[in-house]
Amino acid sequence: MNNKDKLPLFILAGGLSSRFGSDKARIQIQDKNILQIITSTFSPYISSTTVIADKPDKYSDLKLQTIIDSKPGYRGPLAGLLTAAEHTSKKNDHCWFMLTSCDTINISPKWIKQLLAMRSSTYQAIVFRDDRYQPFPGIYHSNIAKPASETLNTKQASMQNFLANINIKTLPVPKNWKQMIQINTQNDLDQAKIF
Repeated sequence: MNNKDKLPLFILAGGLSSRFGSDKARIQIQDKNILQIITSTFSPYISSTTVIADKPDKYSDLKLQTIIDSKPGYRGPLAGLLTAAEHTSKKNDHCWFMLTSCDTINISPKWIKQLLAMRSSTYQAIVFRDDRYQPFPGIYHSNIAKPASETLNTKQASMQNFLANINIKTLPVPKNWKQMIQINTQNDLDQAKIF
């Protein structure tokens, strides 16, 4: 992939990990932690990796740039998306970026290529969809900062509500979508280890 076509990647790691009981981003699977696994999967398509967390430099020991969520306190993935858009806008007003969560592994590179192929000035976001929007992995334009901030200030401050109200391109979820594993509990981790 040409370097000029690569995008910055933001990994959301600002959650409380309350169901898991410890920091999910540091879970070890086959001698790698989840952040390393995600970065490796996305590496052919990205220009940089930034983790969005509750504390600055939280993952500096892993040699990953970490920025603090711009909305203090846990406000969910929409706040993380806003942080990524604001951070991207500071570098370039008209820039795309990729977004994923720290607890999602086994993402197919083919899915990333599908999303990248749909980039167009017509859209503000490109995500997969089945009966609901699947925001991770997704590609977003930095101009979503204003509508994301506006949505966060409403009673309907969810990713689903936000995505339903912007100019979005959706792709049907791939046939092998269920291969992706989201780690929320110890049982999910056990499944990931045998995958």
